[in-house]
Amino acid sequence: MVQETVAENGYLYGSIRSRNNRINRAKLPTRRGEFELDTSELYARGLRRRKKLFGEADVAERMSAAGEFGAPLQNIINAYVYGDVWERPALSDDVRSLVMLGMMAASNKPAEFRVHAKGALANGCTAAQVQDVLLMVAMYCGVPAAIEPTRIAAEVFGEIADPATKP
Repeated sequence: MVQETVAENGYLYGSIRSRNNRINRAKLPTRRGEFELDTSELYARGLRRRKKLFGEADVAERMSAAGEFGAPLQNIINAYVYGDVWERPALSDDVRSLVMLGMMAASNKPAEFRVHAKGALANGCTAAQVQDVLLMVAMYCGVPAAIEPTRIAAEVFGEIADPATKP
């Protein structure tokens, strides 16, 4: 049986649903204080945030990309990544986006970098901010780590055309 655990710090760890699809409840910290919330609300909150960041069509495409096999992972992404971690109050959304871009560039995840570059644009990040993040990646992770993300960022921020759209 899948279980959920609430740690001493009040954060929820574990899966979204038990085998019998019972809604589990947990105390969760939020921007407005601590309150009890079921994990289906985490999922809904995360899905709303994800659509706001990346657009409804892109989210629908990513959620269906692996079919039913990928559904459990998408549930975790919606509930815990975007419904919980992205809702924490210590970082603003633009700073969180810049952190994500640095991590995706440093870990050589160009597809995820592109997704989060679009989210960074939606969160108000500027091309200059992203450029500075990528320069830091180049200095601390090596120049090759920043080359492809720099090209992707230039596309997303409209400085060069996306090669997929060429006639």
